[in-house]
Amino acid sequence: MTKVAPSGDPKTTPNAFIRGLALAIGAYAVSPANAEPAATVNHGDVVAFSKAPADVDFPGRLFFGSRYTDGAAPKQLSKLDGVAQWRGMDARVWVCGDSADGDWCSKKDASRTPSEILKEACHDDPESTSLNFAETHYSAFDWRCKGGKPVIVQSYPLDRRGVFKASWTPAVIKGGGVIGPTELPAGPR
Repeated sequence: MTKVAPSGDPKTTPNAFIRGLALAIGAYAVSPANAEPAATVNHGDVVAFSKAPADVDFPGRLFFGSRYTDGAAPKQLSKLDGVAQWRGMDARVWVCGDSADGDWCSKKDASRTPSEILKEACHDDPESTSLNFAETHYSAFDWRCKGGKPVIVQSYPLDRRGVFKASWTPAVIKGGGVIGPTELPAGPR
């Protein structure tokens, strides 16, 4: 199994994210609406898996079941150079090659309302043009400080699942196998 970095959630701390993810996975696994697709999927085939539960943002546990280990990726995807994350959407396999800081593949906060940490940063440095990574990492926007207030200076389109559109691409499937992409998107920032 190939190791990949876990995706994050934009609105929570890491511990709260893990607790929330555990609850979501548990709810998904026991939900009658989701029990049938997960039970009938060939868990060795990422193409078949992506078609059963049509939209799965964190597929690892559902795909591997009891064989899951943190960051595991299917063998079919390990052949693709640079794939850091994968998910199922619209009955397709989608892949992302993450940035060094883990920013490109994770879900983003689409709120145009500045967070408290952004407000504090701009209060402390009213004309800052370089905000700390922790202050902006999960935002769908680049922020700067003007007159002590956070302002959006760049926005990045998100797909309907809340990730950068520019970072994710559908896997190329041929004869039931994953053969591409040969190059992953560079990401938006």
